[in-house]
This record gives sequence, C-alpha cells and structure tokens, in this order.
Amino acid sequence: MNTRCHELSLGNQQRVVAAAAIASEADLIFLDEPTSGLDPISRRGFWNSLLRIKSSGSTIVMTSHNPEEVEAIADYVVAMSSGRVVSQGPVRSVIERLGFSRVVEVYGNGSMGVDGDMVVRIGGVVIAYYRDEVDAERSLARVVRNGGKARVRPVGVADVLIIGEGGFYGEYEES
Repeated sequence: MNTRCHELSLGNQQRVVAAAAIASEADLIFLDEPTSGLDPISRRGFWNSLLRIKSSGSTIVMTSHNPEEVEAIADYVVAMSSGRVVSQGPVRSVIERLGFSRVVEVYGNGSMGVDGDMVVRIGGVVIAYYRDEVDAERSLARVVRNGGKARVRPVGVADVLIIGEGGFYGEYEES
C-alpha cells in the first residue's frame, strides 16, 4: 500500500509517528501529544511501547493534555497553567503534595449534599476532595442513595491543575 502520511486518518498518522519514534532507538525522544486521536486500546498499546523504550534507557520528553497518560508514562511532571509552571516534581510527589487521597465527582443535580475537605464546582460538576478514603466512600454512597450520579477516584495529576499550587482552582466557583 502506497499511502502518504497526510492522507491517513489522524489516529493512523499518530501510529506512524509512534512507530518512527520507537524504531529510531534514540537516547532522547520528544513527543507532542503522542496518543491524540488514538482509541483507548491503541493508546494503551502505545504506552506499553513507551515504557519499553524507557526501560531500555532512553529519555522521553512528552507534552500531553491527558492526565491518565502522564500518570502511566511519566517519572517527572511539569504541570503548566496559562503558560506558567504551577507544580513540578516526581509524579507521585506532585500528587501527594495536594494532601488528599480521594475525589468524589458529582454530575448534575447540584451537590447532592457532598461535603469534602475541599469542594470545587466546575460547570455542572461538583468535585469534593477527601483526606480520608472512608469519608469519600460514605459521601459517594449518600449521593447514590439520593439518586445522584457520581464516582470516586484517587487524586491524580488533573487535580494538580484544578486545586494545586496556583492551578485553575481560583478560576472556578468554590462550593
């Protein structure tokens, strides 16, 4: 098949770029949004390839708007907001500095009585941060019991931008 790269779908273009980066065996690889346009299965396959490259001793510098990707691949993160660094360090350290262990996100229907150690409202989503995992689970159960839609998750890189060290937190309404 003789197809020019620009004639491929975005996802296939990303696959070609990924294959070229992997095949290069370079000591230093720069990637800009490497999994943009990839489906979840292809994305995870690509992450596995990056982890193999890292384990062989190569350094990967990557930009990403995907917090899940950053947590899966990165050893060190520089989180930026509006062109300025808001936090940096080893991924786990940056997350731990927030001081929370769990997040309950409530969708629609207001806050449904969510009470966290810190509560932020972004659009129609209430985001409640908890230091204690048991408190988060109780809050989630209360929301579900009242007919609300919610989920509980660990604190992650996205939260660094929402509430941490000069992140977006100040730009949104606090509950």
